[in-house]
Amino acid sequence: MKKRVFFIGFLFLLMLSFSCGAHLISKEGFTQHHKRVVGLKLFGEVDPNWSIFIESAIKSADGGPVLLEVESPGGYVSVSIYLNDFIEKMKEKYKSDIYVYTQYGLYSGAYFMAAACDGIYAAPSSEVGSIGVVYQIEVTPRKDKETGIETWTFKSGDFKWIGQGDTLTKAQIDYLQGTVDKYQTLFLNTIIDGRNKQLGKVIGSLDREDQLKYLRQVCDGRVYFPEEALNLGLIDGIGYVDDVLKCMKAVYGLDEVKVYWRN
Repeated sequence: MKKRVFFIGFLFLLMLSFSCGAHLISKEGFTQHHKRVVGLKLFGEVDPNWSIFIESAIKSADGGPVLLEVESPGGYVSVSIYLNDFIEKMKEKYKSDIYVYTQYGLYSGAYFMAAACDGIYAAPSSEVGSIGVVYQIEVTPRKDKETGIETWTFKSGDFKWIGQGDTLTKAQIDYLQGTVDKYQTLFLNTIIDGRNKQLGKVIGSLDREDQLKYLRQVCDGRVYFPEEALNLGLIDGIGYVDDVLKCMKAVYGLDEVKVYWRN
C-alpha cells in the first residue's frame, strides 16, 4: 500500500509584456556596489536540498537581489512547505530580495515555494499553475489473483493503514478528501500571505476571505499561460531573464546589472 501527498503539476514537466513597478520594491540599504544579481537554477521536483543552494546564493549576494530560475512540476507537500518557510526565514536573516523566474514551467508545489519570494516572472512561452493537491493511494486486494494467497490485516482503527483491503469505505474516502482539502486551504492561505497586495489589485479587496474565495476558483488545477497568470495576480511580469534584469536595473537605480549564475 502506498500513500503519497503531492503538490504536483504535469509529471516531470511536460505578446511580451513587462512591468517594472509590479512587485519589485527598492530596498533600503541597497547601494551602487550591488551591481550584480546572483542567480541560481533549480530544476526538477522540489527538493529539500535546494535550501542549501538557496542560502549559499543569498550569502554570495551580500545583501543584493537573488534570482531563482525554477523549472519544476512540484512535489511533496512537506518539501514545498519547508522551502516556502525557509525562503521567508532567509529573507529576514540576510535582508535580500528574492525573485523567481521560469523559462518553461512553474507548477503546483514549486509555485507554493515561489509564493514566499518578492516577485514571480515568467517567459512568454512558459506555463504557471496546476495549483492544487493530489493524494494518491493504491488499494491492496485481500486476495492475490495470481497466487491465490489471501492476506488479512488487523488494525487498531479504521483509519490506520488505509488501503489494505478490497476497497475503501465511505468514511475513509471522506477522511482522505478532507485531508486534501485542508492542504489546499493551507496552499491558498500561503499564496495570500505572499501575494496579498497583488491579489488585492486584481479583485479589489485585501480581505482574506474574499481572496480565499477568489483563489478557490482560480487554483483548481488549471495551467495558465503567462498573460492569464498575470491578469489573475499569480505572477508579476512576463519576459525573459534580460527583461527581469532591466527591471532590477531601473528599480535599484544602477548603471548596469549582471547575473552570476551559481551551479
